[in-house]
Amino acid sequence: MTSSRLRLLALILGAATSSCAVAAQPPAPAMAPPFGDHGGPPLPPPLGFSGAGIMIPFAGPEPGHDPGGAGFSPRAHCLDEIAREAGLRAYIAAKLNLSAEQQVLWQRVEQAAASGAETRRKACTNLPVTAPLAPPSLPLLMAQEKELLAARLAELMEIQPAIAAVYDSLSAEQRAALDPPRPARP
Repeated sequence: MTSSRLRLLALILGAATSSCAVAAQPPAPAMAPPFGDHGGPPLPPPLGFSGAGIMIPFAGPEPGHDPGGAGFSPRAHCLDEIAREAGLRAYIAAKLNLSAEQQVLWQRVEQAAASGAETRRKACTNLPVTAPLAPPSLPLLMAQEKELLAARLAELMEIQPAIAAVYDSLSAEQRAALDPPRPARP
């Protein structure tokens, strides 16, 4: 082998080993870019469920709940929405620190929500257990959506008077915790 070939081989081996050594080392700590009120770009919206002005975070779609994935279950997704809303109501009740009189009113909310959720559960059972291989027809999708929206509307109509009664009994501090935040004015 000539010396130029040896040097080329040494250069290639040196580059390969140095890139391996760099990759094996932990990354150097870097300063995070400023976000939010610190002059940088705004934070991305968090993943989660937002209701009544309160954000309930979650990691993202659960396994088998990716709408485009092969294991997606429309029925399970529909039922999970009902369960998340029940959890949100429990969170709101705890966050508001309701008085004894307000708890009586909140029980009416829970009863109305349970009744309305039962209507939605029945609508969920008409959804397929697994996603079809071919997309459903547009008329079928519209019929399913119409049934789910009708069930949701019935639930909202049932729960609205109970929510109004609880809201009327709340203090200004409790209302501030429940109401959505007002947008910042420039």
